[in-house]
Amino acid sequence: MFRLYRQARAEINELPPAGQYGGPKHAMLGASLKSAITLPDSVQGVAAIVQFAAPGCPLCSEELAYLERSHRKQPFPYVCLYESDLEEHAQKFLADFGHLHIQPITKETMQLLGVVATPLVVMIDADGVVRQVEIQMAKILPSIQSAKRRAG
Repeated sequence: MFRLYRQARAEINELPPAGQYGGPKHAMLGASLKSAITLPDSVQGVAAIVQFAAPGCPLCSEELAYLERSHRKQPFPYVCLYESDLEEHAQKFLADFGHLHIQPITKETMQLLGVVATPLVVMIDADGVVRQVEIQMAKILPSIQSAKRRAG
């Protein structure tokens, strides 16, 4: 039995890293957020970051705080769409992050868009089409900075 384990482990170690073969694509890739929801003016007509968050989600709060720090260092267009159905946590969330570009969205709308867990961060192009989907803000920031440079 141990020999089979070692053999399987050796085969696994020879596989290429996940990034080399792509992996499954997120359902939101290529979807138009602009046709599904009303986006604020601050992210209309430009490449922008859209973060989906849930009040009461500690990881969402960490990611939003990271977004805020990153935006202070090098501004970029963004909006945080937060789940408005969680009223018991919304007061603290709004107290902590109400000064940022945030907008309520229902859980039903999030699910229709393909958001099944938060946090979720996407980069949209100037037409509101989702071009990249990540869980961590740090993985998407280089893309938005590149898009800003290309746009001039």
